[in-house]
Amino acid sequence: MQTSESITNIVHAIHAVMGECGYVRKTGRNTFHQYNYVTEKDLIENLRDHMLENGLLYIPSVIKEEIHRRENDKGKKFLVTSLTVEYTLYHTSGEFIKSVIVGHGEDEGDKGAYKAMTGATKYFLHKAFMIATGDDPERDTGDSNAPAAVKPAAKAPAKAPAKAPAKPKEETLYAIDSSQVQNQLKRCADHGINSELRKFICFELDIASPEKGFTASQIKSFKEAIDIELADATYSKSLAKTLAAEGAQNNG
Repeated sequence: MQTSESITNIVHAIHAVMGECGYVRKTGRNTFHQYNYVTEKDLIENLRDHMLENGLLYIPSVIKEEIHRRENDKGKKFLVTSLTVEYTLYHTSGEFIKSVIVGHGEDEGDKGAYKAMTGATKYFLHKAFMIATGDDPERDTGDSNAPAAVKPAAKAPAKAPAKAPAKPKEETLYAIDSSQVQNQLKRCADHGINSELRKFICFELDIASPEKGFTASQIKSFKEAIDIELADATYSKSLAKTLAAEGAQNNG
């Protein structure tokens, strides 16, 4: 790994992005081997705005390409393309960190290089920002030609996460119109989380007055709550139970 002489600013920026980005859902589906996977689009959409806000960008450069012919146990022939890619992560201060990733792509035609590049880029983003997806490349599998079966993600607990601790005096407060808050509100709008459900989530997280802004820890808790809601509709179910209980009490 190569770096600029100073990396103070870029390390702070990477740390900030790690704090703002959480679990990435698997929206890709391999119907042949029957498993879900995280697409390059999933990762970029999750990271892009946060990288821009913190002055980060990356540039890939292929430094080596190897192509091998391979035949599986059923006699099917295909090409395996291996790319050695150098990724340079830049900060607007001029600082940089270089790392080298090897990606592999299998294809019967000419798409092996594209698959290898996509795989290398996904691995680089996973590791650079420690993005959790549930994938484990060391999981054992009985078929060397097929990806490992992916276990279903554990369901989020029915109980809402612990309430956020009291705001430290030195903690940053982000206004409601700040990009940090607006990004999360946009996620809600994009995924059909309406104002009533947002208010319920804020209540569960002990965010008393969201219109006055969010602290850094509250934004993190709010983002994690949205991830939980999108994964298992935990808060929607809890809100429905609450409303049903209130309705039964009023009717009684």
